[in-house]
Amino acid sequence: MPGMRGLLCSLCLFVLAFPFSPMETSAQDHQEKASGIDYTRPAEHQELEEYEGPSTCADCHEGAVDEVMRSTHYTWKPKWVGGGKYSALQMSAVPINWFGVLNEQKQTAGGCGQCHLGGGPLPKDPTKATESDREKIDCLICHAGTYDTKVRSPKKVSGTWVLPQDRSIEAARSAGRTTQDTCLRCHYVPLSGYKRGADLKEDVHYKRGLSCTRCHRVEGHRFPGFGPTITREADKRVRCVDCHDITPHKSEALNLHRRVDCRTCHAVEAGGIVYKNGTRDGIWDEKSGTYKFHTKMEKRKPSYFWYDGFSRGPVPKGSIDDPGSRIQPFKKFSGVAPVDAETGDFLWLKLGVFAKTGDVKRAVQAGAEESGRPYSGSWSPKEYDLYFQLSHGITKEHALRCRDCHQPEGVLNFKALGYTEARAKKLSERR
Repeated sequence: MPGMRGLLCSLCLFVLAFPFSPMETSAQDHQEKASGIDYTRPAEHQELEEYEGPSTCADCHEGAVDEVMRSTHYTWKPKWVGGGKYSALQMSAVPINWFGVLNEQKQTAGGCGQCHLGGGPLPKDPTKATESDREKIDCLICHAGTYDTKVRSPKKVSGTWVLPQDRSIEAARSAGRTTQDTCLRCHYVPLSGYKRGADLKEDVHYKRGLSCTRCHRVEGHRFPGFGPTITREADKRVRCVDCHDITPHKSEALNLHRRVDCRTCHAVEAGGIVYKNGTRDGIWDEKSGTYKFHTKMEKRKPSYFWYDGFSRGPVPKGSIDDPGSRIQPFKKFSGVAPVDAETGDFLWLKLGVFAKTGDVKRAVQAGAEESGRPYSGSWSPKEYDLYFQLSHGITKEHALRCRDCHQPEGVLNFKALGYTEARAKKLSERR
């Protein structure tokens, strides 16, 4: 009898639900909080009695350590191209600026290696890694919800710089999937104040609490993400349409802008450091007890280029005639760096020497000696520009409107983008 069966099902559901009434659930939550157990993290982690490093993780996460050691987060492979020059920026190189303490009195640390998860030594070929190298991996800097970052301050042990880790049982028990906060322990500085130039914390996805891996969908500890100034680690692309409809707007006119990248309208501001001069002696900074470069920080409108989506270089490559290219926003970064007076090649500064002395000449000389690169003994300043792709700082509230582009003084220079004079004039009419 269908009616009786439905009634019995309803009664069963009611009986099953009864023990979990709101009052009892509240009491249960109270008990969990009182016990100090974090039930938002894997239950197995709550049972840990000791944490010895990656070997503890490997007991359950078989193969994870090997994945990490083959990933860009360990190898930093893109940063070693050309002997170790960091990204498209001039003046610096990873091998000669690894990490250390720049001011012992103020405990001011410096160097690229502060964000490396290898525990101190320079990364090496994963196929040549020893068990000691594996055990230096800091799994918790990425996965622990609770982590004392102050512990990660360079120290010298038997004459060798090491990077201590928070391996406390509290940190280990809080381990779980990466979150916004765990990723930003290393990634926030370059995304905002330093170079990439869009404040991630002003991004609509961040404000809604989405984790970084919601877009950068990791597989085997390999993260998708690509731009003209960075090298891709995974073939999979990060695309807006992975979450959003291909025609997201109610206005069909907006949906027809298929050669205009979503970021053009939704990443409307660049900021952070937009200028850096590495050829002038440093400015003393009392807070850090070090010398700083002459820099300029400001918020500015993006620069717009056609970009083909895969080429690398300081200037985006693309064309109106290339069907695969789309108009995208970029942050312009301008710099001045020393070049060799004879060869014209950019020179590498020993940044620790500069931070301690503020003397460019000494930093250039020390950089040449440590890197072993040719140096004639004299140099001259050279200006350069490069463009960082704007993929964060996405906004809906302040997105561009029709009138922002379609007017005589709009943000897009249609003629410079390759449109014919007649077409550019038509597109510049007020809408």
